[in-house]
Amino acid sequence: NLSGLIPDFSAISTLEVLGLNNNDFSFLDFEPNFTNNSAISSFIFSPQNPLDNEIILDAIIGDDYTFNMTSIAGSNVEYQWHTLSTFDQSVTAVSGQNTNQLNLNNIQANQLDAYTCIATSPLVPGLEVRRNMIELKGPVSQIERDALIAFYNATNGQNWTNAENWNTAAPVSTWQGVTTTGNKVTRLALQSFNPNGDFPDDIGDLTNLEALYIGLADLNLTGNIPETIGNLTNLKVLWFQATGMSGEIPESFGNLINLREIRFLANSFTGTLPASMSNLTQLESVLMTGNEFFGNGSSFSGPIPFNAPNATINLQ
Repeated sequence: NLSGLIPDFSAISTLEVLGLNNNDFSFLDFEPNFTNNSAISSFIFSPQNPLDNEIILDAIIGDDYTFNMTSIAGSNVEYQWHTLSTFDQSVTAVSGQNTNQLNLNNIQANQLDAYTCIATSPLVPGLEVRRNMIELKGPVSQIERDALIAFYNATNGQNWTNAENWNTAAPVSTWQGVTTTGNKVTRLALQSFNPNGDFPDDIGDLTNLEALYIGLADLNLTGNIPETIGNLTNLKVLWFQATGMSGEIPESFGNLINLREIRFLANSFTGTLPASMSNLTQLESVLMTGNEFFGNGSSFSGPIPFNAPNATINLQ
C-alpha cells in the first residue's frame, strides 16, 4: 500500500531489480524519475492495486446506470472501459466509453456483463491501473437454461452426487458447478458428479462458455464428443477426464480458435485427430494420453495436427 513520489533508484549502481508493483502509486508518482528507473535491469511496476470497491448488482432492463473510476493523478492519463472475463481477467474495450465514467443508458440484455476501467499514461508506458469489477447480473437466456437442463436430464441428474439447485427456479448462477457472468453461463465444472448417460448435443447452445471441466472417475458418462462442440468458440479450457466417453474427435473441434488448454485423460476416444486442430494456434497446453487410468485409455492415430508454437504438447 505504498504511495508517494518514487526516487531515482538508478543512482544505486549495484541495483539490479526494482519491484514497485502491487502498491498504490499513481502515474504522477512515477513520472519524474521513470526514465532513469527504467534503466535498471529489472524494473517491475505493473500492476498497481485496483481502485474502488467491487460492485455486483441485479440490473433492470431499460434502466440507466452510471459508474465511476476514481481519477488518478498524472499527466495525460487516459481511461478506457472494458468488459471483463471473470475466468481469466482478459478484457474487451467498450466502444465510446473512454472517460473515467461509464454510462449505460436504457441497458439491454446484451450489456449485462462484468466491467472494468483501465487507466494508462504515455509518460509511464506499460503501467495499467484497473478499477475493481462491476458486474451487472440478470437471468440467463432460456436457450442456455434449457441446455443445462438437457444435460441434467440426459445424464440422470436427479441422482447426481452434486446437484444443488439444478432444475429448479433458483437462479442458474446458484446451480452447483455453474458460473455465470452478467447473464451468460461462462464456466461449467461437473467433476465427480456421478452421471449416467450420453453426453448431449445441447452443450453447443452454451456459446458463452470459457471453461468446461467434465468428469473425474465419472465412467458412466458415455457417448461421443458431439459435433456441436464447435459452437463454443469462446472456450479457453476444455477437460474431459476419466469418463466413459468414446468415438472420434469431431472435425468441428477446429472452430475452438480461442482454446488454450486441452486435457483428455482416461477416456476411450479413438481415431485420427482432426486436421482442423491446426486452427488452434492459441494453445498453451495439450495433454492427450492413451495410458490407462480407471480402465480407460484413448487410442489416437495418424498425423499430429497442432500448429501452436507456444504450446506444451504431451501425447502419450
